[in-house]
Amino acid sequence: NNQDLQAAVARIEEAEAQSTVASAPLYPTLSANGNASRTRTGPNADGNSGSGKALVRRSYQGTVNASYQVDVFGANRAAANAAEQRVISSRFDADTVALTINGDVATTYLQVLATRDRVRLANEDLQNSLRNLTILEQKRGAGWVSDLEVAQQRSTAASQRAAIASL
Repeated sequence: NNQDLQAAVARIEEAEAQSTVASAPLYPTLSANGNASRTRTGPNADGNSGSGKALVRRSYQGTVNASYQVDVFGANRAAANAAEQRVISSRFDADTVALTINGDVATTYLQVLATRDRVRLANEDLQNSLRNLTILEQKRGAGWVSDLEVAQQRSTAASQRAAIASL
């Protein structure tokens, strides 16, 4: 059903996110920080009017850090590869779910077609049985067949009518 397919797609997205996280240690880490400040000193620093000049000092700082962990024993690469294989596996699982759904739809469609054919054939059999019943009743009127044969044909027609209802 569609919920199974949606769940499979969600598992693919989850595996892709985990793969991204698992491959992160393979790349360098960069960080940057910045800071700016302004300081005012002098006669007007506290808001009072004075006769001297105020001193304004501006300060800017910035840092950039870069780091990289060498994957000497291949643990990070192995974790990234395993995560990528989980992504591939999740995609195959989603394909399997989609194929299963398609197969179920095709099977159901074929069952509907087969049931239609069975109902059509059962209706044709019922019509033939009713024609035979009419013929037998006419023959009974002429004395050519017994009441037992007519009753048997009537029973056959009733059985066929009941069988159609159960289809």
